[in-house]
Amino acid sequence: MWVSSSFWGGGIIASNGRKKKKIARGEVSFRSAEVREIGRSLATLGLVRVKKGERLNVRRRESLRRALAEAGEPLRWSEVAALSDNPVDVAAGDVKKLVRSGARAIERTVVDEIADKKAEVKRLQKVVDSLRKIAEEGGVEYPTEVTYSRSAKSAGDGFVLKTETLTLNDAEEALKAAKKIEKSLPNWTKIRDEVVVDLKRKQDTIKTMTGNVSDLVESWRGVLKEVLVIMR
Repeated sequence: MWVSSSFWGGGIIASNGRKKKKIARGEVSFRSAEVREIGRSLATLGLVRVKKGERLNVRRRESLRRALAEAGEPLRWSEVAALSDNPVDVAAGDVKKLVRSGARAIERTVVDEIADKKAEVKRLQKVVDSLRKIAEEGGVEYPTEVTYSRSAKSAGDGFVLKTETLTLNDAEEALKAAKKIEKSLPNWTKIRDEVVVDLKRKQDTIKTMTGNVSDLVESWRGVLKEVLVIMR
């Protein structure tokens, strides 16, 4: 007597030797936009767990339950729950793949954000140069607008990208705006540097999470079991 299961469309062999109904999971794709987005959501929850080092509180537990339920639809966990002898193990394997995929996507975003932040000061200097050019050149039709973005500290504990649009009515206002931004550049550069440090910390957290995905998913096993019971 033995039991085996195939993740991708193979039959489930019961302990009595009879073949159960085939789980039609061959069409399941972890590359669909929907599944990739679910993976990002699960990886984000995992990052919170790693960063805070806490058990799931009520709010995060509900967020996890919702994300797992959303994953269960395209991954056909209802079939797994009904036909597999070890549905939690099968689904847990899926969740590991989702978290790893989501972590890679988040890390790519962080890498892009770091590169963008490193170029931020140069962009602001170009804004200063443009404002001086507007002030010095004749024939500018006023009012004219100049828009720029910079890193700023949020009202809470974190950072935001602040976008400002200047409406200039004459050359004097353009010159004043150039001088004001130029004077603020050293302080804004410090904030930008803090953002880069914060993003690099996030990279470290991602690496920690991906190195301990099995432990993370194991800590979610109770919620996963609840979701599968509902989907059966």
